[in-house]
Amino acid sequence: MGKSPAFQFYPNDWLRDMEEYPLEINGAWIVILCKLWWSETRGEVTKSLEEWSRILREKKKKTREIFEFFSEKTSQM
Repeated sequence: MGKSPAFQFYPNDWLRDMEEYPLEINGAWIVILCKLWWSETRGEVTKSLEEWSRILREKKKKTREIFEFFSEKTSQM
């Protein structure tokens, strides 16, 4: 069975959950979600910092900051 061509997206939830974060975080998160969706094992992706930098179209330093931001937020949950 092939993958579904789309995933559910709830704009109201997205806006409510992400409204306090900067646009670069919102953009990075949706790109990461898309990569997780298309991975061989859905929801799991292992990539190097350099690979994520290319995917996010950011320098390594900025990519590291973005992932540190996500790591910090998830540890607060």
